[in-house]
Amino acid sequence: MGGNITEKFEHGNHTCEFVDEVAPLGKDRETIFIPPTPMQKLTTQLEDLLSDVRGEGFSMAGIILSVLAAKYGDEVYDEVEKVMYDYGLSRAEEFKNTMKIDPTDARSVGRIFDLEDSLHGIKGEWVESGKKRAVKHEYFCPLAVGAAICPELCTRIAAAVERGTLDGLGVKGTFSFGKLIPKGDPYCEVILELDD
Repeated sequence: MGGNITEKFEHGNHTCEFVDEVAPLGKDRETIFIPPTPMQKLTTQLEDLLSDVRGEGFSMAGIILSVLAAKYGDEVYDEVEKVMYDYGLSRAEEFKNTMKIDPTDARSVGRIFDLEDSLHGIKGEWVESGKKRAVKHEYFCPLAVGAAICPELCTRIAAAVERGTLDGLGVKGTFSFGKLIPKGDPYCEVILELDD
């Protein structure tokens, strides 16, 4: 088990790493190495289990959508997109208020993806964070296996939710996936580009 936690304070940072075995003291005194507590081990196991369950559910949705699209054509995706776009619209106002989102700042709009990523166990970082353009690389996604079965889960369904949310927030600009793990890329890339 491993895990690195850094907390930032006004006058400095606290960094600790949970390790299965504490190594002899070395030159690194910025990181505090400690064994995880039984509760931390249990929490990690539960997080892993939840991630697996989410992935399996997404895979099942991918299989169902693939079968329906094979039988009825891409109109299946068109109809699901409409529903998911409306879902995005419906949640926009709550997101704006609770996440304090400024629709003219890509860094602020990116908070939507931070929230969703944390809810779904997706792990990544912002590699660009300008006011008009922000780019996030997502290195781990428990939903990627399901999306490999049916890439439209990302390219059409998830994208429709995001478009609805951004439209509901009054964001002027574009959102896109530059890369996707399910398509063989090393990470998923979320790109937000706002108009001037």
